[in-house]
Amino acid sequence: MEFIKGHIYGFGKLQKVSLEFGKGFQIVFVRDENGKNTLFQFLLDMLFGQKTSRKKNASFSENYYKYTPWHTSDYRGNIIYRFDTGKVIHLHRVFAPEAFLKIYEGLDVNDITDTFPVYPNGEPAFIKNHLDLSREIFTGLASISKKTIDDLNSFTHSNRIREHLLCLIDTGTTEQSINNIITTFQEYLQSIGTERTYKRPRNFISEQLKKLSEEYEQAKGNLEKILQKRASLKEYKEQLNTVQREYKELQEKLQYARQYALWRRKNDAKALRDKLDELTARSFAYSSYKNFPLDQNIYVIQSEMAINHAEMQKQKLQNEIESISEEINNLELEIHHSSFIPIDYIKDYQDKYEEYLKHINSNEEVLKELYNQREKITEHIQEVEKIVSELPWVIQKDDMFYQKTDFAIDMYKSSLNETQKSEFQLNELKEEYARVQEQIQPFHELFAGITDFAGLVDEYLKYKDKPEEEQQELERQLQETEVIKQETLPQQPTNLLFGLFCLLLDIALLYMFIKMHKTESLWFAGAVGIGFLYFMSSYINSKRTLKNIDIFQQKLKEEIQKIVTFEYIDKHPITALLNKAHLQHTRELQGLYDEYCVWLKKEADLIQRIHKAEELFTINQSRTNDLFQEVQNLFEQVGLPLENTDKMEQNRRKVFELQEKVRMYHRRLWDLQEQYQQLTYTITKKEEYIKKIHHQIQEEILNRIGHKLIQSGLLQSEEALSQDTFRSYYHAEEIYGGLKTKVSELRKKRLDMNQQLQKVEEEISQNQKQIKEILELAGVSSISEWKNKYTRAEEAHVIFSQMEQTKLQLQQLLNDETIEDLEKQTQDFVPSVPAEDEEQLQSLMNQKEQEAEQIQQDIQVLQSELEEWMKNSRPLNEIAEEKYYYETQWKTLQYEQESVLLAISVLQQLSTYRYHKIAQPLQKEMSRLLTHLTKGKYTGVLVDPDLTLKVIPAQTGKAIPLEELSSNPFLLEQLYFAMRVALMKIPHFLKEQLPLLLDNPFVSYDYPQWIQSLETLKALGEEQQIILFTYRKDIPDIANNLSIPISIIEDV
Repeated sequence: MEFIKGHIYGFGKLQKVSLEFGKGFQIVFVRDENGKNTLFQFLLDMLFGQKTSRKKNASFSENYYKYTPWHTSDYRGNIIYRFDTGKVIHLHRVFAPEAFLKIYEGLDVNDITDTFPVYPNGEPAFIKNHLDLSREIFTGLASISKKTIDDLNSFTHSNRIREHLLCLIDTGTTEQSINNIITTFQEYLQSIGTERTYKRPRNFISEQLKKLSEEYEQAKGNLEKILQKRASLKEYKEQLNTVQREYKELQEKLQYARQYALWRRKNDAKALRDKLDELTARSFAYSSYKNFPLDQNIYVIQSEMAINHAEMQKQKLQNEIESISEEINNLELEIHHSSFIPIDYIKDYQDKYEEYLKHINSNEEVLKELYNQREKITEHIQEVEKIVSELPWVIQKDDMFYQKTDFAIDMYKSSLNETQKSEFQLNELKEEYARVQEQIQPFHELFAGITDFAGLVDEYLKYKDKPEEEQQELERQLQETEVIKQETLPQQPTNLLFGLFCLLLDIALLYMFIKMHKTESLWFAGAVGIGFLYFMSSYINSKRTLKNIDIFQQKLKEEIQKIVTFEYIDKHPITALLNKAHLQHTRELQGLYDEYCVWLKKEADLIQRIHKAEELFTINQSRTNDLFQEVQNLFEQVGLPLENTDKMEQNRRKVFELQEKVRMYHRRLWDLQEQYQQLTYTITKKEEYIKKIHHQIQEEILNRIGHKLIQSGLLQSEEALSQDTFRSYYHAEEIYGGLKTKVSELRKKRLDMNQQLQKVEEEISQNQKQIKEILELAGVSSISEWKNKYTRAEEAHVIFSQMEQTKLQLQQLLNDETIEDLEKQTQDFVPSVPAEDEEQLQSLMNQKEQEAEQIQQDIQVLQSELEEWMKNSRPLNEIAEEKYYYETQWKTLQYEQESVLLAISVLQQLSTYRYHKIAQPLQKEMSRLLTHLTKGKYTGVLVDPDLTLKVIPAQTGKAIPLEELSSNPFLLEQLYFAMRVALMKIPHFLKEQLPLLLDNPFVSYDYPQWIQSLETLKALGEEQQIILFTYRKDIPDIANNLSIPISIIEDV
């Protein structure tokens, strides 16, 4: 299918726009992007209409409102397109106000609208009959937009090309493939889940079924448990009656035990009362010692011991204070007779002196090392100068000598490589030419002497396929020529007579002009002469026409005779060629001839390429020899002869080593000289610095503290300052400081002892005062009297304590009662047997009470459990109905899952079968197109059964995966367009070969990329119709430069 022409009456901003489309690649240029999109959508809407679906009362699509004409109400258009069979279709579509479509066929414009069925939305189903494609599939297969190219560039080209190929084969779009559909099915399966996937339908239903089964079994078990619980409830009530009876018996025993306990308390109380009366009678003898302070005896003893200890400590402190005072007097006398004079900040002066001394020592060591280094550097300089003098002078003079030599060698090698490469190419071309000669030889033998092969084929077919029609046509032409001949014959003598008459008349008029000299005669003679020329030319033309008619009639008769006798067909050159080639049909012979033409073209191209290769080889060989001579001259300058190319690399390394050696020794010599100068400068500075430090020592230290050191006897008047001086000073200072420190410490110690003596005396006074207060409290005057009275007070204290203890026991036994109250309570009670333990009886009663409470609680629990089970347990039939509902849902999901798995399996099998079926024809067509696009640089495309693409370079013949071509995006783009064109050429893939509509896909390309893409499309345009819609401003100039047809839409 290909578009021929169209006309837009009104569509969006387009109005009264005529469209012309030719064969092959062409450009439709619009002034802006909106106009380009409008034109692109116009073609789609003309083919597929503007309804959203085929259903009845379907609404209009967005395009209906978007492209309503801006400046007219004439919302319609028409297009003409041709099918591969040659049938021409005219579409006339009115979009509004009442949408309708008229379809016409052929040059006669026959209305065939009614021959197609009509969809419920009122649209004729012509596009299904013609193309059998939906709008989406047509757009996906027949158009390439900017989004498609951007999508390719946004990912790896190689991956996206295969994805587009899969999608186009599977669904006819670039966005959806069978793999995507299978992924959708798998996502649906995942959404259904399995029994183990949490919170998914199958898992939920499985859990519900499990819960319902458990609930059903539990409900059945509950019926049995309810019966068991009722039996247990009866047993618990019997146990409760037994416990209550035993509790009453224990209560009676406890009453007897309590009476017995009261009788025992009464007797015990009487005994305690008698003991208290006896102790009261004894206490009268000790009444005067009742208030004696027994508790103060410990304080009296402690105070007495503290006074004795303090008196001993006081005497000791007084002796030590006298000894320390005597020692302090002796030390002060020794300090007074000493000649030592303290110096303030002596440590700072010493630190400064040591710092200066350290600087002097370190600088003297450095200076010594510098002298040694300078001597070594002088020796090294002499050695390096001797080595440098022995190296070639030309390398020392020219620092770039190796670079020149290396450049010359590289140029020679490059030239040699080019020479070898050109020689290799020349040999390859000659070998290829020999192969071409071998291939073309059979064709030469078959088609020798054939020039107008197409004319011979047409003539052969004309006489073979339609002899009767051709004979009738020839006879009709013979009759027509006879009629013309009969019409021409009567005119011939008439034209001759009129011509002779005009000649005689013209001679007479000329004679009259000569005799009478009248200009009128001359004018008439000219007019008659023109008449003569007219009649004579008519006569000659009629005679020539009759001759041509006779020749033509003779040929027609010969042709008729050939058709009648059939001898011409048997002797026709095409018949001979068919017999010679053992072929039956002329299309097979046409294929051989086309192949013969291709081989002839390839042979001519190879001859031309061989001549060019020979010229290139001669030029490269001459240049290589010149460069080799230049390299020899350079090596001779450094004394390295070069007899052949084998020693070239060895000599180059030697030159490089000599160059590097010169540079190294020059750098080393410069470094050594610079080091020598730096060392000399550093030595001078160091010597000056040492002198400066000595001067600073004299000014900053000796002038300030020297006289004090001399007075202290630590330094002589002309003696230099040294470390021993400071050590002597510190030793004297240590002795002097030690005496001062010892005096200070002794004074402090004496002061501390005086304070301790004062504290001891205060402690003695406080203890004496405390003893005096205790004696006054006891009413005694001495310690001995205190000790006698203390013994009698202890005996009184024992008696009074026993009385208090007896009173307390009697009070605890009676509590708030009296003995008389207990006698009233017991009355005449006489125990018959010993009573049991009241606590044990109470414990047994509490135990029985707890047992009764526990039994009552168990009864309540059983009653509540029975009520709860009866309340919460659902009927078995209700559980069974819910279980049946979920089992039905489970079967439905299982059926859906099996159906989806079957669909996935079928889709995978279909896609595999289709990929295998389409791989071979796609490989063949893509290989042919890519070879044509790359001009033989790539000879083929390998399409695996899974539609993985690989390209085959002509140079290696080895298939290369597309991933390795990521650095060549232009080749990948050529491959992509070849794939799109080849896909539409595969038999049975499409009902019709569609035109390729490009909706400005290269808008983001720069100028060189545009040129490359347009050249690719131009080459592909030889195979099918390709229309590029664009609004790029420089496209008219580019199209003219590349000889690409272009239509410019102005009325936008």
